[in-house]
Amino acid sequence: QETTLRSGLRATRLQAAFERRVELLVAVGACLVLAIGARRVLAGSLTAGDLVLAISYAGMLAKVYSEQLEGVDPQPVTAPEALGARTPGAFLFGVLPQAAGAMASYTFYRFECAVRATALMGLVGAGGLAMKIHDSMDSNLYGEVLTEVAVLMGIVVVVEFASDELRRRVG
Repeated sequence: QETTLRSGLRATRLQAAFERRVELLVAVGACLVLAIGARRVLAGSLTAGDLVLAISYAGMLAKVYSEQLEGVDPQPVTAPEALGARTPGAFLFGVLPQAAGAMASYTFYRFECAVRATALMGLVGAGGLAMKIHDSMDSNLYGEVLTEVAVLMGIVVVVEFASDELRRRVG
């Protein structure tokens, strides 16, 4: 029973250390997204819509990732630690394999949503293919509109099929 108690205490300590590291990684990731986005905005190569999508989706992904990583079963985490692995090793071989499928599936889902959101944002002037469609409609160039809508639908269909296939393989 003492071994079980020690194992439980080690798992609790590992989980607490891991949670602190996850929070740090989320903060570093958010800072990197903001830094890269700010650099591109200042260089004029990133639109405001791109920045809005990047920040909001990074925040959503970070929140869901942290919840998925916190919800893993602590028992498999103790095995690498019992074999002498430090926290990064316990994370790689005990935590990540349990959460990787759900994390990848959610990432693909959010990517699909981002592709659709860019189409909508373009219609309100945030750039992209949908803005080109809007401009072509204003100019009464309906042949271009048909081609651009077909390209947009093609992009959405390809992303949908690729995402479904990747999610099927991962999960």
